[in-house]
Amino acid sequence: MTAAIDRAEADAIARGEHGDPFAVLGMHHVGDAIVVRAFLPQARRVHVVDRRSGQNLAELPRMFHDGLFAGVVADRKRRFAYHLRLETAAGDVEIEDPY
Repeated sequence: MTAAIDRAEADAIARGEHGDPFAVLGMHHVGDAIVVRAFLPQARRVHVVDRRSGQNLAELPRMFHDGLFAGVVADRKRRFAYHLRLETAAGDVEIEDPY
């Protein structure tokens, strides 16, 4: 299973011109898997964290240099409450995913 996104969609998101970013970003079912995608240009690394347990579930690989991260959350088949842990030049921060 892949969390891939095509370059044209990624470019439209980066420019703020995508007609429906909610269709791409955030948590989605892709086949039998759960995928999380986020556009976070300030991040060096991004982790998906289970909101209830605080457990780090997945690191999202950077898909493109402009800050699009995406990955499969292993061992999850249904949507769940989460937040994102970002590693940035200014330090680590946890945020809610607006998507």
